[in-house]
Parts: sequence; structure tokens; C-alpha cells
Amino acid sequence: MNPLNQADQALLDRLRTILPANGYLTDIGNRVHAGYLGALLEAEEVTYPLITVQPDECPPPIQGSWDFIASLGRKVVGAADPGGGLDALNDIYCDLLRCLVTPEGIPSPWGRPGPHRVTFKAPQQFLADHEVPKGTVVIPLQLHTIINGE
Repeated sequence: MNPLNQADQALLDRLRTILPANGYLTDIGNRVHAGYLGALLEAEEVTYPLITVQPDECPPPIQGSWDFIASLGRKVVGAADPGGGLDALNDIYCDLLRCLVTPEGIPSPWGRPGPHRVTFKAPQQFLADHEVPKGTVVIPLQLHTIINGE
């Protein structure tokens, strides 16, 4: 199987563990999607809170002797109903951080198959407004994935 697809699947599987039964604050793991938030907001039967994983900027691959590391850029976007305000955003943010962040230097932080390493860019929170009617938490990350160069 394509190691890039395995890294994406590992991310989706990891996000699906965000449930109160696993010690999290929300049940957002029941509503994990891949795609753009705008398309989900237009859907009629969407329940909140939800997570969607969107493509993001991918840096150039790093070449090794035989293998290379490709870094998949992804944005993990959590969306909350606007009635929840900052409390709802903070619950989502806390759950996403607890789920995604692992100690430095642990190879394959979410198990195999999956990314070799995960790094993060600066997260952001946005309250609902006229452009996006749901509050959102955005966590940009990169899934560093080893690809055999043979």
C-alpha cells in the first residue's frame, strides 16, 4: 500500500479515538471527515462538533541514501456549534492536542503503518462569524513518511 495513504489513514484512525470513553472531553471522534470544511458546512445533515482533515502545503522531500522522507501537509480542523463559544473551542482544542501530540523522538508515534514523525505549525482558533458560521480550531501539521526509493 502507498505509505502516504497509510499515514493519512493513521491520522484519521487516531482522531477517531477522541471519545469520552477514552478519557477525552468530547465525542468528536464520532464525526471525523476528510475534505474541506466549506463542503461540510453546506451539507444539510451535519452534526457538531466535527473534525475534518484537509490538505495543506507539503515541503520538498528529504532524500536519504535509498529512502526519502515525504512530508504530507495536513490541517486538522475542528468545528463547533457557535452556541458553545470559547468553551466549546477550548474543549475541541484540548482534545485534539491530547490526541495528536506525542513525546519528541518517538518513531511512528501512532503505531505502524503510519507516519514516522509528526510536526506541528502554529494552531489557531476562530469564533463563528459571517464567513464561517461555526467556531473552528485549526491545527496544521506534517506527517513525515518514509518512502522506499527502490
